[in-house]
Amino acid sequence: MQPNAKKKVLYVETGMGFGGSAVSLKQIVKNLQNYSPVVVFYAAKGPYFSDHFQDIDARFFDLRFTYKQKDTLRDWIKSYTNNRIAILLALRFFSYISYFYDKTTVHKLSQIIKNEDIVLMHINNGVDPIAVEAARQCGIPCIVHSRGHEQVPPKSKNIDYISRLIAPTQKIAHHDHNHVGVPREKITVIHNSVDLENFGNDSERADKRLHYGVKDKEILIGMFARIIPMKGQLILTKAVCQLRQQGYPVKCIFIGDASDYGDDYLKTIERHINDNGADSAFIFAGYQSDTASHYSAVDIVVHPSIDEEAFGRIIIEAWASARPIVASDIGASVELIDDEQTGLIVEQNNPNELAKALTRLITDRPFAKELAQSGARHSQNYGNFSLIEAIEAIYVETLSFSLEK
Repeated sequence: MQPNAKKKVLYVETGMGFGGSAVSLKQIVKNLQNYSPVVVFYAAKGPYFSDHFQDIDARFFDLRFTYKQKDTLRDWIKSYTNNRIAILLALRFFSYISYFYDKTTVHKLSQIIKNEDIVLMHINNGVDPIAVEAARQCGIPCIVHSRGHEQVPPKSKNIDYISRLIAPTQKIAHHDHNHVGVPREKITVIHNSVDLENFGNDSERADKRLHYGVKDKEILIGMFARIIPMKGQLILTKAVCQLRQQGYPVKCIFIGDASDYGDDYLKTIERHINDNGADSAFIFAGYQSDTASHYSAVDIVVHPSIDEEAFGRIIIEAWASARPIVASDIGASVELIDDEQTGLIVEQNNPNELAKALTRLITDRPFAKELAQSGARHSQNYGNFSLIEAIEAIYVETLSFSLEK
């Protein structure tokens, strides 16, 4: 390492695609003050990554044998037979091939650690055994950023090896202690952050609405997420169709695409829209690298997840954009949002309740404005400075402890 050069941290993003965990990772690596990042993605290189990780030293491991392929294999076998023995044998065969590829990935990570003089590993999406093994072989400390609810607890040897687990919310911290088995003293809660300066500018509002054919008097409801079942686009679709039937001048825009999950869910949403004769009310904008200008175009933001979110970046981005937010009553939403003060909380997977909340915001504009302004003030607690300060403090402590051992 050159004198006065920044120490290098290896970030491993295990999400297999571009989602909220990758965006959260970007907030870290783009704003580091005293460390230099090297990033490895367990994904194929695509426009999502190049848009968000420009000028970052990034490598891509397009893993061929992951939990997604395992689920696909199981579903394929079940389409032909429900024979338990056949399914077990196929999955066992898969596990042997997967083991070989896992060992290859460990070797590739170890080579990066050695060649780049990496001093610390930061795993961005849970306790990945491949990355932990590479860190262990190379003798460098390992930090894990928890981004969801791990269903299968990691092996105890991997939990023992990590120096610290960063949880984005108290709810995730409790889960990782009670269900994953991480000791409380190893867990630190650090909220995700957003680039506050990029949001809240409405200068492009008129142009964006014109581009999507939204009239001045129409209420544009926005959702910002990959189009996958857990995000709840179908719930919002049903609620918007109700509002249209009641005569409210609403449109809905979906920012995001199906990514690598396939388009079955998207087709289900489109069928519901067609069945209700509401084609003109919905806009599928696809993936957009510039989400801030799209926030400026909408009047209300909805976060209707039907499965627990680890954080819910949409909430913070809506606040920073001074837009009222409606979110499901599960996951981080209930921890982040003060119901009736910084947003509205509705029962998950309930289009009727969501429609009622949206009707309230549409008909009571002073209340909607009050929610938006309160959220905008609250967003100031989620800037990048506090995030980086807290994470780099953990790096210093971890590396200092490592040197003492």
